[in-house]
Amino acid sequence: MDERLEGRPEPAWRGLWQEKEKKLVSQVLARVPAEDRAALGGLLLVRIGSIQEQRQPAGSRGPELGTEEGMPAAPPETWHTIAQFGHRIALRDFGVTVVRELRISDAALNQAEGAAMLTVAHEIGHAVEKLPYTDRQFALYTVFRRRRAAHDAYNAALLEEQPAWALYERMWQERNGIHERLKAACAVQEEAVNQFNAARRVYSEAIDVFNAAGAAQQKALEAGVDAAGKAQAERLAAYEETRRKTDSVSLQLKKFDTAKYDPADRTLREKRAKTAECDAATRDLEAPLKEARDALAAVYSEDELRTHRLRHFVTLVGSEGIRADLTAYAAKEWPGKPQELFAEAYAFFLMDPGKLKAHSAALHAYFAGGHHRNDSP
Repeated sequence: MDERLEGRPEPAWRGLWQEKEKKLVSQVLARVPAEDRAALGGLLLVRIGSIQEQRQPAGSRGPELGTEEGMPAAPPETWHTIAQFGHRIALRDFGVTVVRELRISDAALNQAEGAAMLTVAHEIGHAVEKLPYTDRQFALYTVFRRRRAAHDAYNAALLEEQPAWALYERMWQERNGIHERLKAACAVQEEAVNQFNAARRVYSEAIDVFNAAGAAQQKALEAGVDAAGKAQAERLAAYEETRRKTDSVSLQLKKFDTAKYDPADRTLREKRAKTAECDAATRDLEAPLKEARDALAAVYSEDELRTHRLRHFVTLVGSEGIRADLTAYAAKEWPGKPQELFAEAYAFFLMDPGKLKAHSAALHAYFAGGHHRNDSP
């Protein structure tokens, strides 16, 4: 049976389970208090032959959540040789999800029934202790991935801008050259207009003088009038030539704008708009990312690499003088791995509360009163 039921409210069975094994595990799960059952949500109960022991150094970022630089360091883990609780990120068609797994081996289930139940309950204790960390770390990881994707898109947009900028600058330089020629042509045309206007005034004045003169004087003035008229015609022709040149350069500029400059300008504007959109998307995720980090910090101390649940537990053990030798395993791992005493104590709280109370009434009251769910900093 292979069910992938992450996110479903009840645990799912995966692997080749015998009915008696499923019954044994189910009996343990049935003892989990309602207030702790959230730790079982979407849990995969994985039946395997054996587990190879691996130790994750304190402060590492893998192999579970937050392998990317920038994510908070994970608490230290020991993956036991007979059973293991862990959580990991899984990629799905709809995105990423967190998978909680309780892996149980032959060695765990081949023990006497009571010992096998305590082994399963021990791993559930880890799930309960880590629950707020797991959920909030995954929430942070989800936002972290979204922001990283948005930032990657922003960087990609910046890269796409570069050739658009280079093309635009080349077109601007070429357009500027044409524009400078147009300015020069306009200046020449303006000078031609001024010279034509001056020649026209001279010719007009010559005509006025000629008309005002008597018949005897007009004969002498004819040559001057003709010269002024000729000069005016020459200046008009010169002006028309400069105007044609100006119109030619102006048309060249318009064609250049339509064919090259405007498309380059439009492409650059589109690329810059895309970059701005990606930048805004990245900035929009800064607040959610901070909220997710703060939410994780509210239940987890990255400095101590412990959940606040475990910190309070360690404080209790110290303040009440509780011995760590509830089991030989707990004593061996104390004080370097206090989560093992937590898990052992939780296992006895579920399966043999009398023994837990005999070992420490304060420790029994701690779990019975729900103080193990205290997530305050």
